Amino acid sequence: MGLQGEGVYNPPPGLYQPPISGKFYQGIAEWATANGLLGDSVNGAITAMPWYMPIGFSFQAVAINVSTAGAAGSLIRLGAYRDTGAVFPDFASGNGLLFDWGTVTSSATGVQTITTSGQLPTGWCWLVAALQGDPASAPKVYGPGSLILPINGLGADTAAPTLGGTTSNSTGYKQLGATSNVTGAFPTTIPGTLIAAGQTAVAMIILQAT
Repeated sequence: MGLQGEGVYNPPPGLYQPPISGKFYQGIAEWATANGLLGDSVNGAITAMPWYMPIGFSFQAVAINVSTAGAAGSLIRLGAYRDTGAVFPDFASGNGLLFDWGTVTSSATGVQTITTSGQLPTGWCWLVAALQGDPASAPKVYGPGSLILPINGLGADTAAPTLGGTTSNSTGYKQLGATSNVTGAFPTTIPGTLIAAGQTAVAMIILQAT
């Protein structure tokens, strides 16, 4: 019950408490390493972390936790994209972009927050971060650790290792090659190839409930 598709667990709404206003939520993973590189730590590098809610999630702020400051001018852009329906970011259809929340400074440590508003759709979507500002040295951010839910190809599911299974502790995606780099606003389509990324290469983005 609650299983939809091969190995994808979509829990029924009764397993969830309604979001509490003012509290921050982190999707389907838990806090892990404080030494995560954002993707390949080059200007424009992107990462995508999965998010699941059985109901629409209204938010009032979005944040990321910088553990090691980047050089002066270092920025991280935050946004969200739809899911393709196959637990994969929709960077190709032209209709995937949900939100571009703008940038936070990553030249200082600590939780960096953007006040905003909106609602994420029911089900799966992807929280995306891009390193920007072309800093001389890249920041490090907190990344997602073990996944709270077993997802087909994510984390604990070695039978369908889309994201590498337990051996690589994959918790999201990062871009492969410079064609995927995003140096300005998030576009409706992002070219290039995404590959599985572990907790030291995926940025944890958190949302504050309305």
